[in-house]
Amino acid sequence: MIIQLGNLSTKEICERLQITLTDQEIESLESIRSELAEVSRGRWHGFDMPFVIYCGDMETAVIVRDTYAPYSSKMVARLRIQYNQELVED
Repeated sequence: MIIQLGNLSTKEICERLQITLTDQEIESLESIRSELAEVSRGRWHGFDMPFVIYCGDMETAVIVRDTYAPYSSKMVARLRIQYNQELVED
């Protein structure tokens, strides 16, 4: 049984990582954020424990990765991004 806890916003993830995204980057990520832990295609959900951004598909994971990647050298924690491989091919 896998247990994941939390519902982190983009700003809360940035606080954890001690980085600052632009307002546009925050708005873009928040527009595809899922409040629910059941993540569908085109959406992501931020978990606190374990600290991970879970995406509904690879395309969303790439968007999330590409947004955070330029800040990687400034991050004080490891950011893990996962996606639901079951949704990749129907």
